Amino acid sequence: MENRERTIATLIGTTWIGNVELLNDSVSEEKGIVGIFASEKSDAVADLRDQWSMELGESRSTISGVFRTRSEKSILKNVLRNGGRAIWIVDRRLPTVYSRICSRAFMEGRLLVASCFWIDKGTYGTACYCAEVVQLLCSRVVVWAPVGRGYLPQVAARARRNGKVVEVH
Repeated sequence: MENRERTIATLIGTTWIGNVELLNDSVSEEKGIVGIFASEKSDAVADLRDQWSMELGESRSTISGVFRTRSEKSILKNVLRNGGRAIWIVDRRLPTVYSRICSRAFMEGRLLVASCFWIDKGTYGTACYCAEVVQLLCSRVVVWAPVGRGYLPQVAARARRNGKVVEVH
């Protein structure tokens, strides 16, 4: 399937705002898309995580994630603030207000926000669905979470089964 056809097929049934061409980064760039997952418990290594995400932005990498947790939002801000790109898969209806950082990234073609949900508040089920979309879009997955419960270990295991490189911090 051609890149443009793949992009259009991915967006069927979704609402979106931003640069849809970012979806082609997974096949057109050597680095590919980095799937991001971080639990609040990763705040114990916040300095390391923040430095890592700033470097990702400086290298103009493309990240994808649900960006639900405070930790994930911090990664998103650091990447965008430092020139990186992002695909935000939202587990509820699209936000109506965006931060200055996101607004600038929209204007520069470095952000895509997409959702196939019309509910006001995301649920555990919608978060799991969106996490699945993220891990399918990316070429590697980075998980900032201690070993434990929740859906993050499941996401990492599924990504490994799908042949993705998985880094756990």
